[in-house]
Amino acid sequence: MKTGNLRKFLILVILIALTSTFACSAGKDVYDVGSLAYDSFSNLIFSDDKPVLKKKILITPVINASGISSEQAEIIRQDCISYLSKDEYLFITTLKQWNDKIPPYVLKQYGRVINPAYAENANELGVNIIMACVIHPIEVTKTRTGIWPFRKDTHEALLSLSLNALDTVSGTHIIYDVKTADFKIDKINPNDKDAWAPYYDIIRDELTSMTEELCSSFSDKLRKIPWQSNIRKEGNNFMILGGRDIGVTENTLFELYKKGEPVDAMSDQKYEIFGAKIGETGVKYLSKDKTVLAAQIDGNYKDAAYVRVKRSDD
Repeated sequence: MKTGNLRKFLILVILIALTSTFACSAGKDVYDVGSLAYDSFSNLIFSDDKPVLKKKILITPVINASGISSEQAEIIRQDCISYLSKDEYLFITTLKQWNDKIPPYVLKQYGRVINPAYAENANELGVNIIMACVIHPIEVTKTRTGIWPFRKDTHEALLSLSLNALDTVSGTHIIYDVKTADFKIDKINPNDKDAWAPYYDIIRDELTSMTEELCSSFSDKLRKIPWQSNIRKEGNNFMILGGRDIGVTENTLFELYKKGEPVDAMSDQKYEIFGAKIGETGVKYLSKDKTVLAAQIDGNYKDAAYVRVKRSDD
């Protein structure tokens, strides 16, 4: 690694450590630490927007708390798939339905986010990032408009749409973006004057516009996050779930890392971090969806737990 990049890497490690310390004192949780580390500091090391390998993205069903129908929520998901499929550096897969035994989300102070319990299963399938779109409950407030004596009651609705991403290696939420839109409505559920039964035709254009903006931002941020994965064993060699389908060639080089000490979060959850780099390796065998690395599971490499693709400027 070049001296400049090594210096940036050491700065990143220190900042993550400090962020973890401050997070504990400020009452933040693992999402805040992970997001700040990846989002704010990743471009100190990877400032360009041309990843070496494609990242496998698992797009889940929409987490819909807005009251619109599941069919209408599915349109939003299909929009996400359509937008992100245009990015040549992403490999898109989809989750048809949530596991009945595992809640799809956990509720944080900033909103609903993907349940980290889904990270392990997705990682076993070679997925790098799990992505979910969330349509939050629509907030409605009553106001009065016009001049006396012609004033009348009307309602203002606040629509919020967020997109969040979970890194399957660490189990950390690394992206959380939200867009909001407000508008006036006249159609109120007659059974409850302070609640609104959403009319999809009123919010459709807003949802479509926000989805496109969120997907564009999501794609840009993912380009600055390094490709990384757990490594698996095949015989006496290491293996990763991804081959020509994600852009690996016979000349691709990988960096091997030990497992670092788990970091404690405020929620009593632990998440994994990379330890020391222990070496580099090339490709021994390559297929469409699998890469066997040349490094063997002995000597200096026996403690390898993670792999990251080596970039040309490293």
